[in-house]
Amino acid sequence: MENAFWAPSSAYRFANCSWRSASPPMTGEVGDAESPRTTVTDRSGEFGRQTGRQVARILVADDDPGVLKLVRLTLELEGFDVVTVTDGPAALEAIRTVSYDLAVLDIMMPILDGVDVCRAARADPETGQMPIILLSAKAQARDIDIGMAAGADLYMTKPFEPLELVESIQGLLQRV
Repeated sequence: MENAFWAPSSAYRFANCSWRSASPPMTGEVGDAESPRTTVTDRSGEFGRQTGRQVARILVADDDPGVLKLVRLTLELEGFDVVTVTDGPAALEAIRTVSYDLAVLDIMMPILDGVDVCRAARADPETGQMPIILLSAKAQARDIDIGMAAGADLYMTKPFEPLELVESIQGLLQRV
């Protein structure tokens, strides 16, 4: 039995944010009980963000459940493997115990903020080269300077456009 997977090119809407996907529809075959899924293709040629290796694994740390869900769903729709945590200590523990291709960190989190997590990740030889995006409602020049001085590769302010976050992540992953 042949079915088509598709991603509409119309606007996706999560919470109070929206974005448009310029992606062509995904196509593929769905297997039956005797023959599991055989082929799925998206705009990159394979299902997920594959560049000759595993799908990119991204850590997202934010204490706001709405933002966390928005980012997770947006990235999963783009084929990324997403792990979420809700505070700084959990983010630091996750970074130290699992290999991530990129981290998206909120700055204002309980106990340990995203800037401190970024500094700790940069200080560790195992995680020092991992791209880090700081995502925060703090939009003053001083806050941005502090985040960049801590070692962030990119600083994005809230509210943000999910598509811009995806494009930024893709750009950082291509540099690695």
